[in-house]
Amino acid sequence: ETGLESATMPRGLLEVHVMSAQDINDKQWIGKQDPYCKLQLGNQSYRTTTATDGGTKPVWNQRFQFQVGEQHRELVAALWNSNTMAQNDCLGSVRIPLAKCFAHGHDNSPQPIISPKGRSAGELRLMMIFTSDGTARPAAAPAAAAPAPVAPAPMPQPVQQRVVQQPQMVQQRVVQQPQMVQQPVYRQPAPQVVQQPQVVYQQ
Repeated sequence: ETGLESATMPRGLLEVHVMSAQDINDKQWIGKQDPYCKLQLGNQSYRTTTATDGGTKPVWNQRFQFQVGEQHRELVAALWNSNTMAQNDCLGSVRIPLAKCFAHGHDNSPQPIISPKGRSAGELRLMMIFTSDGTARPAAAPAAAAPAPVAPAPMPQPVQQRVVQQPQMVQQRVVQQPQMVQQPVYRQPAPQVVQQPQVVYQQ
C-alpha cells in the first residue's frame, strides 16, 4: 500500500459524475445494446438510467453522492447491458482507489474497464469530487485562556431637568351688576282746601 492508502481515510461527501463510456464490449446480437452503469461504495449503491441504443459509446451525465467513512477505500463501477427478454449482461467493471481523490479533492482520470474474463473492455469516464467534513484533521491546539471579563462601563445618570412652571393667567369672569333704573316719581298735587263761606245765622 502507498502512504495515502495506509493513512487513515477521512470522512466526508463523495460526488460522482458519471459522464460516458468508450469502446465497451458489445453483447447485443441484434440492434444496439442499452448500457447502464452501477456504482457501489460499501453498502451504498446507485445506478444510472439506461442509455437506450447507447451501443459501445453510451452517455449518461448523471451525478450521485456517497457518504464516505474511514472504512471506504475504493469505488466499484460496473457496466451492464439491459435486456428485456433475457438476463442482463455484465460488460465489465473497474475498482477505483479513492486515495488520489481524498488527497487532491478530485479525480477525473479515465478508468479502464475489465471484462468478466479479465480482458480490456473499454473505458469509463467519470469525475469524482470529495469534500471532507474535517473529522480526520489533526487535533486542534488547546484554546487560549479566555480574557478576564471587563466590568461594564457605568451607565450615565439621567440629568434631572428643572421644570419651571409658567404662571397661568386666570381669566376672571366679570359679572355686570344690573343697573337700577330710577323710575320718575309722580307726586300727587296737594289737595286744595277750599274754604266754604261761613253762614252766619242771625238770631
